[in-house]
Amino acid sequence: MTAPPQALGPARTDFLEHSAPVGEHSPEPVAVRAIVRYARAHASQLVRYVLVGATLAVLNLAFLYVLRTWLRLSDPVAVTGMYVLGFLVHFPAHRWITYRAQDQPVRPQVLRYVVMLVWNFAVMQTVVAVASRLSISPYLAVMAATGLTMISNFLAMAHVVFARRQQVLGILQQRGVTTGPVLLLTNRPLRAYGFESASKLHLISGGIGEAATLLGHAEYAAVVLVVEGPAPVALEPFLAAIAARLKPGAVLAIQLRGAVLETLTGPRRSDHREAAHLMLLRSGYHQVWAHRHGRTLSISASRAPARAPGKTCSIIVPVFNESQTFPELMRRLLDKRLDHLGLEREIILVESNSTDGTREQVAAFATTPGVQILWQDRPQGKGHAVRAGFAAATGDIVLIQDADLEYDLDDYDVLLEPLLREEAAFVLGSRHSGSVRMRQFTNQRLLGSVLNTAHLFFTGLINVLYGQHLKDPFTMFKVLRRDCLYGLAFECNRFDFDHELLIKLVLKGYRPLEIPVNYCSRSFKQGKKIRLFRDPPTWIAADLKYRLKPLRPRFE
Repeated sequence: MTAPPQALGPARTDFLEHSAPVGEHSPEPVAVRAIVRYARAHASQLVRYVLVGATLAVLNLAFLYVLRTWLRLSDPVAVTGMYVLGFLVHFPAHRWITYRAQDQPVRPQVLRYVVMLVWNFAVMQTVVAVASRLSISPYLAVMAATGLTMISNFLAMAHVVFARRQQVLGILQQRGVTTGPVLLLTNRPLRAYGFESASKLHLISGGIGEAATLLGHAEYAAVVLVVEGPAPVALEPFLAAIAARLKPGAVLAIQLRGAVLETLTGPRRSDHREAAHLMLLRSGYHQVWAHRHGRTLSISASRAPARAPGKTCSIIVPVFNESQTFPELMRRLLDKRLDHLGLEREIILVESNSTDGTREQVAAFATTPGVQILWQDRPQGKGHAVRAGFAAATGDIVLIQDADLEYDLDDYDVLLEPLLREEAAFVLGSRHSGSVRMRQFTNQRLLGSVLNTAHLFFTGLINVLYGQHLKDPFTMFKVLRRDCLYGLAFECNRFDFDHELLIKLVLKGYRPLEIPVNYCSRSFKQGKKIRLFRDPPTWIAADLKYRLKPLRPRFE
């Protein structure tokens, strides 16, 4: 339900009295204004960087003094020892500077950091060697080398530490808005926000209080909302009222900075991006993507088309050589109703050319209402099958269901309820329930213990790399709003897709909600398809690859 247009409020212009029209320039040169604006926007980062540099210089001198005077080491050896000791300080300092600028609380850039360490060591040794030949004090040489390394590190990390917040014009261009009227609403004195270079866009700008009047002037291709500091209006009804005035497909771009972010809270501690996504879905938008840089949150979405009342859950079932369990799964799945939750059901079977008779079993459901079958000409892995199911799904909620009956279909209700109550956008069905002995094979006890230990290792790796506290990140039961997949491109085909899906959703801003579920593991003799020597290396590769590779949206 969208709020009535009256939520936009009456027109007011009092906060625009001291603003200049877009395109009107002040007497200062453009370059000077850009430098001043840049310095103001990043003053805290600059001060932090200078303080860290000064602290490192002092500590380097102290370490060098101790090594040369007390231990009487030669200058090259003393400098090497100083550098090793300085690493203990440099590493947390590097994290403090760089990782605060990222979308996630932990963002290790391992390759960049290793290259930086090698470069710093080479510069330090070179400067000290040259100073020794010129009979210059090693302390002065260390100070000079520290200054050089800080400057070079600054240049190397500038695009990470001092990256400019994503401009609204760039967001619109990514969304394909290059021509037509654009409405800019802000609670601050107006400025161009990069629109000077967009000659094909017709910019109409005003204050948030003027929204009701301005929205009636044209059929806008996009609306841009910029809010800094405390929110002048309640965001959700305001955005819903804007949605009521937009045509389906029109783009909404939002930049929120400062105290307004504190209004993006939900029933549990979630990322601001997840809270913003849920708010926009409630307000009549879809295809949401959010990017956070420090205290600035940039969000873009499209006006959702009108839909029939009610919601649909798409159940994706990858099927390959499951003739022993598939008939029973389908019996239970067709008997499982979701009407009491207010959900319609869409079953998508992805058959990967089974060789044990499963393909013929799947064909028997070709005419069953509510069942869609995707035929694949060859098996390319579970991940590939699930990706095909994602592409075919039309429901509001997506649920992954294996065909091996390890999971209990009666857990659907408890997994779906948090999404329907809008407490979360992404839910995991955790198999642990307080015990690490998740897999217990009757005739393969040792193998079960090995798999349980490996699960703890991979879970710890995910938690460390991505700043999570998950117990079972690789569960089959992954339930999410289909809109969460918007902008994400997947590439893994086997069981590493479980890692890729989780990681990319976490990087996009969704905090998984874990709910205990029933689980009865099957052994390899019963048909388990994981390959012990083939699959684990792909899991490690995926964990590291997506940690080091920035997540970029791929809009339609």
